[in-house]
Amino acid sequence: MTSPTFQDFLELGLKQKFSCKELVHHILPFSFPTIQMDVWPVGPIPYTYRSGQITLSLGDTGLGILGTDPYFLELLKLLKDECIPINTMEICGFDRTYTQNSSTLISGFSSFPHICDLQILEVQWSKDDVRDIVASLPNLRFLTLKGWRAWESSPTQGAEDWPHGRRDHPPHLESLRLLFDDGETILLDLFDGSGYPANVQGLEMLTIHGNESEDNDTVSCDDVMIQKIQAFLDLLVIPPIYISLGNFRIETRLILDVSKIEALCFKIPVCSSDLDDWARWLADIVHAIPVENKIKEFMIEFEVDWYMVSEIPPDAFTGRENPFWASLDRDLCRPHMRFEELSVKFYMQHPDHEKLYDLGQIVSWICVHCLPRSRSFHGSAFKLFDTLGNDIKFVLPFFPGVLQLTTRLSYP
Repeated sequence: MTSPTFQDFLELGLKQKFSCKELVHHILPFSFPTIQMDVWPVGPIPYTYRSGQITLSLGDTGLGILGTDPYFLELLKLLKDECIPINTMEICGFDRTYTQNSSTLISGFSSFPHICDLQILEVQWSKDDVRDIVASLPNLRFLTLKGWRAWESSPTQGAEDWPHGRRDHPPHLESLRLLFDDGETILLDLFDGSGYPANVQGLEMLTIHGNESEDNDTVSCDDVMIQKIQAFLDLLVIPPIYISLGNFRIETRLILDVSKIEALCFKIPVCSSDLDDWARWLADIVHAIPVENKIKEFMIEFEVDWYMVSEIPPDAFTGRENPFWASLDRDLCRPHMRFEELSVKFYMQHPDHEKLYDLGQIVSWICVHCLPRSRSFHGSAFKLFDTLGNDIKFVLPFFPGVLQLTTRLSYP
């Protein structure tokens, strides 16, 4: 029988090649304390693993197949050894409904000593479950929660009983990414109350988006969401350097206080039915920015669905005047709005490298009909980016004065 490689211990679930029982029995004969960082029971760990990201992928089908495997938790316990340099963990598809002992399963995901990047995707757990895992990872720096379907805690498992996994020295997060489905704003409640699973006072980057796997028009941004986002920001003594909001259907007139944020990014789907609502909301936010503010970068990122845009009539954007865009344009040109960078980026939802994206209509619409004053007022600080790096130089004649379209890596 073929022996497992180091990679076989890192892919558990849908891509698993060996059963958990086989993997456990392969490890047990070895004594981990005698194993050096670069040695594994199947041989030396490749240099690429030792020097970079080592990801443990745990993917269940949602039916509890992996979660009910009696050897799964034993294998996880063995993988927590200090000598195994796993620094990234991805947990996907686990559902409390199909788990007999969920608290035991949650403990299996906890207390990995070297994890600095945790991604919890498409799971159905309670808020306390997620808190327990996060609080147990002392070196955690980057946290992503995507498509979390909240399972309500039992009456005996309320906030007063948490935190079960609380530590005297919780992890210090640098980046927090929340991508959720419609109605699942409980993601924003992870840091409410008195017991926080992680210290967010040093948070540098905050991303709050509608789940990108969902139809953009189905995730609503309402008053409740804005109030929760603002409440979270108010917790922070030092605000994040960078905040990205987007992929929502705007259903609110409430605004956020963003005056203390250095870099702002708003991600807007071009073909969204509420594109004008986005313009009105942005106009309200910008209008409320006081003279004393810390904003250095203001970014608007348009998500372009090529297959939808390609069906739009050629003159769809021509002359498309809108009072909200005009209001936004005026307020971006107030004397105290001196950004180091005011940028418009175009993100392709369905990349197809065999096609040349003709962004002429959209780019011209932005520069001529939406933000003409801003383009002139901010001069060289006003920039256009194609985040895919496709050659779109042929659209330059649409806007005199712009010397080039620059490709630039965007924030994560």
